[in-house]
Amino acid sequence: MRDVASEIQKLRMTTVRKAPFYGDILVSMSFLEDRSVPTAVTDGVTVRYNPDFLGGLTIGEQNYIIMHEVMHVLLRHPMRAKNRRADVWNAAADYVVNSILDWDVRPVMRKIGVPFDRPKDGLFAELDRMQSAESLYDIILRDNPLSTEDTGIMNGRATYREGINGEKRFVRAPENDLAEPAPMSKAQEALMEERIKGLIQRAAKRGTGSYSIPPQLTQLLDTKKPDWRVLMRDFLDSEIQDEVSYATPERKYLHMDLILPGHPTADEELEELWAFVDSSGSIGKERMDVFLSQLYRISREFHCIINLCFWDTRVTDVYRRVIGEKNLLKCVPTHSGGTDVNCIYDWLRVNKIRPEVMLILTDGEFGPLDPNRFLPYLRRNTLLVLSEEIDPTEDMKRMGKVAWLKDNYVK
Repeated sequence: MRDVASEIQKLRMTTVRKAPFYGDILVSMSFLEDRSVPTAVTDGVTVRYNPDFLGGLTIGEQNYIIMHEVMHVLLRHPMRAKNRRADVWNAAADYVVNSILDWDVRPVMRKIGVPFDRPKDGLFAELDRMQSAESLYDIILRDNPLSTEDTGIMNGRATYREGINGEKRFVRAPENDLAEPAPMSKAQEALMEERIKGLIQRAAKRGTGSYSIPPQLTQLLDTKKPDWRVLMRDFLDSEIQDEVSYATPERKYLHMDLILPGHPTADEELEELWAFVDSSGSIGKERMDVFLSQLYRISREFHCIINLCFWDTRVTDVYRRVIGEKNLLKCVPTHSGGTDVNCIYDWLRVNKIRPEVMLILTDGEFGPLDPNRFLPYLRRNTLLVLSEEIDPTEDMKRMGKVAWLKDNYVK
């Protein structure tokens, strides 16, 4: 019989070292063995699990379920249920959580070498990135006539139906994993919400790799218009696959009684970095030089190789493997026209380039994103840097993480 508790502790330690945002959250939460629970369940405070059930799964499936329950806690799904039907609410919340795990969490876990696989039973569907459990609950009730409450069977709407080619299937909801929370006053609910918000904010500040925080959670952070260098450093930090050693212990977790190996002093070379700069004329040379100087300093810190491209309605100038700040500042656009950000994706497709790290500097005036030209798989690797203090559009958010250019440089 596997030691599930030790395996959960291993998940905590690995993520603390290699994906600290998730690691900080995992070490801050309580996980209790409870054989009276069929699978795993949370009341929004504690995660209880049946070790016999988890022990019968693969490690990857077990990690997925643990993070599934954690995400229910962070999104406060037990508290948000209110007077809704428990089985339908649980299904809606599961769809939302599994979408986040597949889109945001699984790439991080696989990158750091943590097994992370969908369990055989579950509710999975392609959802809008910001789909809420409340709106999905209403859709399921509207489009799926349900018989008695204890059937646990829902006739899935086409968008949410499991299967291919739109064939009709009945979807049996998995075991309800949202326990009814203890009765709370409005003041207690507010305190609980603040506790979770604080947990997410502390994890984002302590750990690197916050570039990969799901957008549903970034809404709870206080960084309304973050400096692009902060997110860039987080992303590059998360890309480094350092060997770790107890010769340099990680001190910030000692208060949690965790003695973890720390990072070595030597940096490893990262993949090439691609920067696409809007040359339509809306970004002045002074601000462009600020960006390039900041980019050079970060690339030097992380040993990145810089490739710089200028674009307006097409990619017009490409400077490969630029070395040195002076050489970088000598790179200038030779053309200035309209603005069409879709040309970046056209150029990448034609030249068969798939950047590991991609920056796009623009003032944000680039027209609509064309879904037939956009390459959605690049959003995880993309940081959109806005030169103006404007609010991001939905198209900008779809392109990747959004941040803002700051003129002053802070080491």
